Amino acid sequence: MLRRWILIGQTASAQVLAGYTRRRPAVTKALLEAFAQRRIALVRYEDRHGAVTEREIELQFLYYNLPVWYAVAWDLLRADIRSFRIDRIRDVRVLPVTFSLRPPDPFLAAGEATVRTM
Repeated sequence: MLRRWILIGQTASAQVLAGYTRRRPAVTKALLEAFAQRRIALVRYEDRHGAVTEREIELQFLYYNLPVWYAVAWDLLRADIRSFRIDRIRDVRVLPVTFSLRPPDPFLAAGEATVRTM
């Protein structure tokens, strides 16, 4: 059941909200496809400084920090856990490569202490 992999946190901070923009429907649709099918996603991501990188990610959790959504993933480039604000993802391509879920505890430990599953 996918609901176990959707996390609910607190309301986003004023700093996060100040830079928040609406999500792109095509990005959201592609991320949901990758998430549901456990397929690697190639994302173009713009960080808070405006630098754009391409990353291949294994999307492990979706995280909702009202009203901001994040993709919590294993970043194959960095070989580590990373969170990607979905409104900063500029483009997504779902690759034909599948992956297995990783143990959840390190991903859960990387987030808020009060996070809960859906």
